[in-house]
Amino acid sequence: MRELVELFAFPLEELGLPYGLTGAVAATVYGRVRLTSDIDIVAALTRADADRLHAAFASEAFYVPPIEVIREEAARPSLGHFNLLHQESGLRADFYLAGDDEEKLDSIREARALSVSGRIVRVLGPEHVILNKLRFRKMGAGEKHVLDVRAMIETLGGALDRQRIEAMVRRSGLDRQWNEVLASPPED
Repeated sequence: MRELVELFAFPLEELGLPYGLTGAVAATVYGRVRLTSDIDIVAALTRADADRLHAAFASEAFYVPPIEVIREEAARPSLGHFNLLHQESGLRADFYLAGDDEEKLDSIREARALSVSGRIVRVLGPEHVILNKLRFRKMGAGEKHVLDVRAMIETLGGALDRQRIEAMVRRSGLDRQWNEVLASPPED
């Protein structure tokens, strides 16, 4: 997991781009450790940011989509998405762009600065990580999201803002997924 962060998050920090890690990497920070070959990143990119990001990763070491693709995805008001791939290791970064989505923009603004290998990276707060995992679950993604959320709840306990999560869940129409997590038995 450290390699994913070093390959993809460290350059974002160096560029000063607004982002936050989510997905399995963030769930590991807040809950259970599990293997993953990708890192999920929520980012707010302008056209200029798209150009800087492309230039930072454009090398033989990475597959980077054409700059036009990144610009087009960054211009979407919502659901912008693209991937970067580290050629040698096969590790991947999935970028989910905030566009005009205020909740995603808030999640980036509220991202927590954490130290990894002596360097700062930004991780979305646990409430936002949970919401993202519930969204993936709604789209039909696997049981791993339920297990990740359950582990985060068990690990963080009272440090988790349950009222905020429940308000976000209602606004996002994720009640069924949230109730599925709450009804699932704890891990052994």
